[in-house]
Amino acid sequence: MIWRTNVTGTKGLLLFRKFNNSHAILNPKNKQKTILITGSTDGIGLETAKILASQRHNVLLHGRNLEKLEQVQKTLLELKGGGSVEIYVADLSLMDNVEELAKTVAEKHSKLDVLIN
Repeated sequence: MIWRTNVTGTKGLLLFRKFNNSHAILNPKNKQKTILITGSTDGIGLETAKILASQRHNVLLHGRNLEKLEQVQKTLLELKGGGSVEIYVADLSLMDNVEELAKTVAEKHSKLDVLIN
């Protein structure tokens, strides 16, 4: 089974393929990407973060709760073959928090390859 999804603002197409209850993101160029995932402390955001981190991408986790973010970061860093994991706390319902998050990420990273919201 193959799912295709276009992520707004990216140049690529991510292909998801299901293999025996696990998922792999097929990246034809096999390049490490910098990926910001909002709401990444549970549900679909958390599962997406696990997949991407296990594929050695640079995963930027966003959430509103520092303790949850730290726990998720610890979990992802323990994954076999995991990439780097950073955490960012912000309440995206507050414009000041949105602007501060954008500024902080931009100061640390020259580009953001994918935003998963």
